[in-house]
Amino acid sequence: MKTNVWIMMAIACGSFAFTACDDDDDNRIAPDSVVTKAFDSLYPNAQRVSWEYEDGFVKAEFYTGRYESEAWFDHQGNWFLTETDIPYESLPEAVKSSFESGTYANWRIEDVDMLERPETGTVYVIDVESGERDVDLRYMDNGTLINEGNTGNTGDENRPSTVPSSIREAVLSLYPGATIFEIDTDRNGTEVDIWHDNLHKEVWFSANNEWIMTETDISYQNLPEAVKNSFESGAYSNWRVEDVDMLERPESGTVYIIDVESGERDIDLRYMDNGTLINEGNTGNTSDENRPTITPNSIREAVLSLYPGATIFEIDTDRNGTEVDIWHDNLHKEVRFDTNDQWLYTEWDIRRTEIPSVVLSAFNASEYASYRIDDTNVIQKADGIYYEFELERGERDIILLFDEAGNIAPSTI
Repeated sequence: MKTNVWIMMAIACGSFAFTACDDDDDNRIAPDSVVTKAFDSLYPNAQRVSWEYEDGFVKAEFYTGRYESEAWFDHQGNWFLTETDIPYESLPEAVKSSFESGTYANWRIEDVDMLERPETGTVYVIDVESGERDVDLRYMDNGTLINEGNTGNTGDENRPSTVPSSIREAVLSLYPGATIFEIDTDRNGTEVDIWHDNLHKEVWFSANNEWIMTETDISYQNLPEAVKNSFESGAYSNWRVEDVDMLERPESGTVYIIDVESGERDIDLRYMDNGTLINEGNTGNTSDENRPTITPNSIREAVLSLYPGATIFEIDTDRNGTEVDIWHDNLHKEVRFDTNDQWLYTEWDIRRTEIPSVVLSAFNASEYASYRIDDTNVIQKADGIYYEFELERGERDIILLFDEAGNIAPSTI
């Protein structure tokens, strides 16, 4: 009797083991013939092919020779992406040379992948690791580093994405002959990495597939002469140039950003193509400082109503509202709006010699006449024009505001 019990237990355990094995294959499928035919035409010599559904796509896992690959299709047989796991030695020489001369050359190589997409170039991804940090480096086959980013250690960073025809057409309209290399879509919109005029460009679109901005990494030598002259005659000419970017936005001019560094300080200088310094600010060392923002129509219309013919150069939105940098009447102006897109005020620099005499006389007659003038600005509000004096004496900093009649006004904007 005991023998029979042990036999029954063994049979039950065996059945459980086989069931567990079957569970491992639950996601294996037999796709429609339209998908398999598309696969066979791309990879006629594929071996050890298996299929599964993932993220709404049909994915084939297979081998070509000794390399393991994954090919992604939609249910109509349209191919979107193939990812192949390759050894470092199989990378193009240009990619290896670029990596070995770069910042991460001493990091441990965790993985190397080759990504192929229809109508785009091939991208090589080197996953490197140092301590708890894990970074993906993405290269074109000519060795150009497209971008770098944290992998998040999820192993899910390489996924196909569908590109609306409107975005593809917009890219090729803006940049004829461009090669699309990377496409990344999230809830905020789409970023398209392209190669155009021997330059890597990041083209950003809104969630409605409208072009917002293009960012291009350029060399200092390729800056307009007016920008280089302005920088080299400015306060930061002795700082080390860390990076140079060119930003293009619809309905605005081109902005050039020179990222300079001195010791622990890191500052972005933003110039118009005529050499005018628009603004300067700390980068925060996040590498995310240049991000596209969508300007509400109400703000755009308000700016052009207040300042007909103005060119919008920069738009920065935070929890306090929106700041729009414009070029108007040969002046750089900062236009501020509240969180409801209502205009608050506009500010621009003014030379001391340009301040109306009635205002300057009022200042010279005030108790603050002995203070050193750090800066002077014009502030335009709905109720009129004001002149702002930023003053300093010892450790005291004071802001003094005068109206057009020379009366001291409350300094609260």
